[in-house]
Amino acid sequence: MPCANYPSPSAVLDALLQAIKARSLPATLVCFALQADPAVLGSERGELARGQEAVEAFFERIYGSSGAYQFDLPNRVLATHGDVAWMVAEGTVVEPTGAAAKPYRLTAVFIRSDIGWRISLWSGSSLSVLEGPVGTFRLPRPPFELRLVWGRIMWRSVARSAWLRCLGTPSAAR
Repeated sequence: MPCANYPSPSAVLDALLQAIKARSLPATLVCFALQADPAVLGSERGELARGQEAVEAFFERIYGSSGAYQFDLPNRVLATHGDVAWMVAEGTVVEPTGAAAKPYRLTAVFIRSDIGWRISLWSGSSLSVLEGPVGTFRLPRPPFELRLVWGRIMWRSVARSAWLRCLGTPSAAR
């Protein structure tokens, strides 16, 4: 598969979601920063793949089962700092064995190189409880600022002085 030059983190994420739906290992792997020790943390207990060989084995195992995962992650918050970006996205996933969409949250880290943006970290979580029905997830309203602080993505409304943990603050505090 030729190496695509993804112009943005959203473009590479969209390409990865299509590759997962198509169960295409080559199209999946081209979305990852394989030279930069990528990692995938799945939503199931013990699903951790770190490094090129482990990420490839993770997706070989996923694609070896029947059916395909189908993600719809329309609610996205993206922050970029130079050649690094991080995103928190929320939406749904339909698992190969499931008929109904389940709530899903993705945290991803992206790296930009001379071949465009690539995914360095995918950390997924199937959510059992949301504040409301799927699709009513509330992201901070612009203008806001995102920072990576002690391993957590933090957001701050320009109108507020206190930092609030992104996606972890109760609705009443927003």
